[in-house]
Amino acid sequence: MAVGTFGFQHTSLEAGDTDAQKKADVKAVFSHARGAGNVVLTGTEAGTEPTIGLIQNEASAKEFYCHIAGDSWICVDKRWATKKVDTGWNKVVNAGSGHSARGVAWMTVDTPLGRMSFAAMHLLTAKSSEQEPNANPKLKDAAVQWAKDHGPLSFIGADVNADDRSKNVWGSSAVTTCWDELKKYPDTLEGGPDNTIDVFTRLSSGPARFTSARAMSDADLKLNADHKLIQGTIKIT
Repeated sequence: MAVGTFGFQHTSLEAGDTDAQKKADVKAVFSHARGAGNVVLTGTEAGTEPTIGLIQNEASAKEFYCHIAGDSWICVDKRWATKKVDTGWNKVVNAGSGHSARGVAWMTVDTPLGRMSFAAMHLLTAKSSEQEPNANPKLKDAAVQWAKDHGPLSFIGADVNADDRSKNVWGSSAVTTCWDELKKYPDTLEGGPDNTIDVFTRLSSGPARFTSARAMSDADLKLNADHKLIQGTIKIT
């Protein structure tokens, strides 16, 4: 491993948007990544067409490796990562109660800073959790185990559907969110407060640290989705 930094971003799209809105958001997300220099993109709400194709096409045009599974996606800049090593989909929860199948979608790449693994996840809402009370604990356990298995440089972008300001959203000290590390909790969903539900997470015992993170305002990046894009910088020490 080498010492250095890289930029990440996470975006929760909106499955209920029109095709035109989805297309505009996907283009905006990739264009923002290029402009900001973010080399790792994760996101959710990509489980159906045309969103799958829109993300795949934009990733190809912008020269990103791309992996989509369940409703989650990971894209990594080919100009930064030297090789896509592996991808996977660890399904934990079957589709039901109005939601798609949920689990850990992941990609492992070789980079100038060492081999890294990135995952994307989408936990259930409170309403769905009432009908499937064991689903989110299973998803959290799967996330933590995945991070341990793919460390020391393992990272998770997620819509956890729980406020990171008021609780440990993963239920474990084995992983650390960007907000907990930086001690700031911006609202990532419209209609706040107490809506810090989009997080980027690292393995606590690894050599990575969050040096910055923010939620983009509409003035910075206007999306049709009701979630704000989050972005930040990670330093490998």
